[in-house]
Amino acid sequence: MPSIFISYRRSDSQDVTERIYDRLVTHFGEEAVFRDAEGISPGEDFREFINRALDECKVLLVVIGLNWLNTTDTQGNRRLDNPNDWVRMEIEAALQREDLVVVPVLVGNASIPRIEDFPNGLEELAYFNGVNVRPDPDFHVDMKRLIGRLEQLLIGPTQQPPQPRNEPQSFRMQKILFLAANPTNPTRLRLDEELRDIEEGLRRAQHRDQFTLAQRRAVRPRDIQRAVLEETPQIVHFSGYGDGAEGLVFEDAGQAQRVSGETLAGLFALFTDSAEFSNPIHCVVLNGCYSAIQAEAIAEQVPYVVGMTQEIGDRAAIDFAVGFYDALGAGYSVEFAYKLGCAAIDLAGRPESFTPILINKKAPSPSPPESPLPYPRTPILQGRTELYQFLLQLPGLLDDTERGG
Repeated sequence: MPSIFISYRRSDSQDVTERIYDRLVTHFGEEAVFRDAEGISPGEDFREFINRALDECKVLLVVIGLNWLNTTDTQGNRRLDNPNDWVRMEIEAALQREDLVVVPVLVGNASIPRIEDFPNGLEELAYFNGVNVRPDPDFHVDMKRLIGRLEQLLIGPTQQPPQPRNEPQSFRMQKILFLAANPTNPTRLRLDEELRDIEEGLRRAQHRDQFTLAQRRAVRPRDIQRAVLEETPQIVHFSGYGDGAEGLVFEDAGQAQRVSGETLAGLFALFTDSAEFSNPIHCVVLNGCYSAIQAEAIAEQVPYVVGMTQEIGDRAAIDFAVGFYDALGAGYSVEFAYKLGCAAIDLAGRPESFTPILINKKAPSPSPPESPLPYPRTPILQGRTELYQFLLQLPGLLDDTERGG
């Protein structure tokens, strides 16, 4: 059942809305997010469909770009002044529901229109506090804030944090493979400290007997497959540097060599096959600058992947790793471990707490069976299916002119 309804105009903000939608689906799951052009069967009454969707949702996100207010139809009339404009109908219906929260999402440097700019029935929207979602490099930071606000609205502040598992006998042994790439000497000092702090945290952990730590240093691209074959880890931790779309930086004959996320995803796909491995890789941590692009690619094959959206300082990277593995060692979930890692950066007074992101596109059904992992595997993320994408491309599914966008 959807909890979040996204209202937007195609001609105003389609590209950024698709990106916002994908990020929300990544965090909350595909069933939790409704975008008005999605899931409507040909011939279905759009008004009835929208009303049913709003009845189920708790939050309406109104995406407002620079052209949202003054978009016109083919006769030059402002669409928002038309009582049958579907965007207007969505917002009017939402404002009449006391149990539905309306949140303006401002994109492209837009601002909330003045009250006199709204038609009758929409004036109330002028008083709602908007949330800014800026383009890169601020997109991930702004989306993290928006997601945090949505979590408060959907879950509420009284929800208790996840509790550690109290049955260590049900745990399966978890091996962490620490891969260090150090093409420069300053990097080596930071990697040594990161590894030492992780080892120290695991030694003190409540479930320390359930974790082992293997390591490889000065890793070359060909060393990755050998290390994974020899160690058969469940968690792979990369410590080093990323170079954005160019890939992760490894070492080869003293020279930096980059490996793309797609290449790594193809490799990890072989080691997540449950038919070949009884306890396959389920988490990859890319603790290096600008590694979010690689994380997105690897997440197509591995259930949990952590990446960095921008540059992260050495101390902040270490703080995150320590918090992350302290939580895992205490029996908490990967989701909670990720949040504790970000909190550890905040506690140290560093500004990079919004840099790490957690991606999960491999979650099972909304009601998964008992997990064999040392923590509950909650389905917070599900990728969009190929059929779903195909339906969106069908001509005539929802003509832009008819929709009013």
